[in-house]
Amino acid sequence: EQTSLILFAAGKSTSALMSKTLEDLPPTILKDKKALYVADISGMPSFITKIVAIPKIQKRPYTIALLKDESLSKRFPQKDDAITIIKLKSGKITDIAFVTKQEEIIKALQ
Repeated sequence: EQTSLILFAAGKSTSALMSKTLEDLPPTILKDKKALYVADISGMPSFITKIVAIPKIQKRPYTIALLKDESLSKRFPQKDDAITIIKLKSGKITDIAFVTKQEEIIKALQ
Protein backbone atom coordinates (compact mmCIF):
# COMPACT_ATOMS: atom_id res chain seq x y z
CA GLU A 1 0.00 0.00 0.00
CA GLN A 2 2.95 2.34 0.36
CA THR A 3 3.89 2.10 -3.33
CA SER A 4 2.52 5.05 -5.28
CA LEU A 5 4.03 4.34 -8.69
CA ILE A 6 5.07 1.27 -10.68
CA LEU A 7 7.30 1.63 -13.73
CA PHE A 8 7.22 -1.53 -15.86
CA ALA A 9 9.72 -2.24 -18.63
CA ALA A 10 8.73 -5.21 -20.79
CA GLY A 11 11.74 -5.49 -23.08
CA LYS A 12 15.33 -4.65 -23.84
CA SER A 13 14.65 -1.22 -25.34
CA THR A 14 12.37 -0.12 -22.51
CA SER A 15 14.80 -1.42 -19.88
CA ALA A 16 17.57 0.55 -21.58
CA LEU A 17 15.39 3.67 -21.51
CA MET A 18 14.67 3.20 -17.81
CA SER A 19 18.37 2.67 -17.02
CA LYS A 20 19.39 5.76 -18.98
CA THR A 21 16.71 7.83 -17.27
CA LEU A 22 17.57 6.65 -13.75
CA GLU A 23 21.31 7.26 -14.34
CA ASP A 24 20.56 10.98 -14.68
CA LEU A 25 18.45 11.17 -11.52
CA PRO A 26 19.38 10.98 -7.82
CA PRO A 27 19.99 7.32 -6.83
CA THR A 28 17.24 7.51 -4.20
CA ILE A 29 14.54 8.81 -6.58
CA LEU A 30 12.55 5.55 -6.63
CA LYS A 31 12.62 5.23 -2.85
CA ASP A 32 11.84 8.92 -2.34
CA LYS A 33 8.85 8.77 -4.68
CA LYS A 34 7.64 5.40 -3.33
CA ALA A 35 8.11 3.98 -6.82
CA LEU A 36 8.87 0.45 -7.92
CA TYR A 37 10.75 -0.36 -11.11
CA VAL A 38 9.79 -3.77 -12.52
CA ALA A 39 11.74 -5.27 -15.43
CA ASP A 40 10.55 -8.26 -17.42
CA ILE A 41 13.52 -10.53 -18.12
CA SER A 42 11.45 -13.61 -18.95
CA GLY A 43 12.63 -13.63 -22.56
CA MET A 44 16.30 -13.46 -21.62
CA PRO A 45 18.26 -16.72 -21.80
CA SER A 46 19.00 -17.95 -18.26
CA PHE A 47 22.75 -18.09 -18.93
CA ILE A 48 22.81 -14.40 -19.91
CA THR A 49 20.58 -13.55 -16.95
CA LYS A 50 22.92 -15.21 -14.45
CA ILE A 51 26.26 -14.26 -15.96
CA VAL A 52 25.61 -10.77 -17.33
CA ALA A 53 22.29 -9.17 -16.35
CA ILE A 54 21.99 -9.90 -12.63
CA PRO A 55 25.58 -8.89 -11.75
CA LYS A 56 25.09 -5.66 -13.74
CA ILE A 57 21.74 -4.96 -12.04
CA GLN A 58 23.20 -5.58 -8.58
CA LYS A 59 25.68 -2.72 -9.14
CA ARG A 60 22.88 -0.21 -9.64
CA PRO A 61 22.21 2.21 -6.75
CA TYR A 62 18.47 1.46 -6.91
CA THR A 63 16.36 -1.69 -6.66
CA ILE A 64 14.85 -3.42 -9.67
CA ALA A 65 12.17 -6.08 -9.29
CA LEU A 66 12.80 -8.76 -11.90
CA LEU A 67 10.05 -10.81 -13.52
CA LYS A 68 11.41 -14.10 -14.81
CA ASP A 69 8.02 -15.70 -15.45
CA GLU A 70 6.30 -14.67 -18.68
CA SER A 71 2.85 -15.43 -17.27
CA LEU A 72 3.42 -12.85 -14.50
CA SER A 73 4.64 -10.33 -17.03
CA LYS A 74 1.42 -10.65 -19.01
CA ARG A 75 -0.52 -9.38 -16.00
CA PHE A 76 0.93 -5.91 -16.60
CA PRO A 77 -0.69 -3.70 -19.24
CA GLN A 78 1.77 -3.31 -22.10
CA LYS A 79 2.32 -1.53 -25.40
CA ASP A 80 5.22 -2.21 -27.74
CA ASP A 81 8.35 -0.21 -26.91
CA ALA A 82 6.66 1.73 -24.09
CA ILE A 83 7.19 1.94 -20.36
CA THR A 84 3.99 1.23 -18.45
CA ILE A 85 3.41 3.71 -15.64
CA ILE A 86 0.87 2.63 -13.07
CA LYS A 87 -0.19 5.18 -10.45
CA LEU A 88 -1.53 3.86 -7.16
CA LYS A 89 -3.29 5.31 -4.17
CA SER A 90 -3.79 3.16 -1.07
CA GLY A 91 -2.97 0.06 -3.11
CA LYS A 92 -5.53 0.79 -5.83
CA ILE A 93 -4.75 1.71 -9.43
CA THR A 94 -5.70 5.29 -10.22
CA ASP A 95 -4.09 5.66 -13.67
CA ILE A 96 -2.20 3.72 -16.32
CA ALA A 97 -0.08 5.43 -18.95
CA PHE A 98 2.36 4.30 -21.62
CA VAL A 99 5.42 6.46 -22.26
CA THR A 100 8.29 6.27 -24.70
CA LYS A 101 10.44 9.27 -23.79
CA GLN A 102 12.85 10.00 -20.98
CA GLU A 103 11.11 13.30 -20.22
CA GLU A 104 7.81 11.49 -19.66
CA ILE A 105 9.40 9.12 -17.13
CA ILE A 106 11.00 12.02 -15.29
CA LYS A 107 7.66 13.85 -15.21
CA ALA A 108 5.96 10.77 -13.71
CA LEU A 109 8.63 10.68 -10.98
CA GLN A 110 8.07 14.31 -9.94
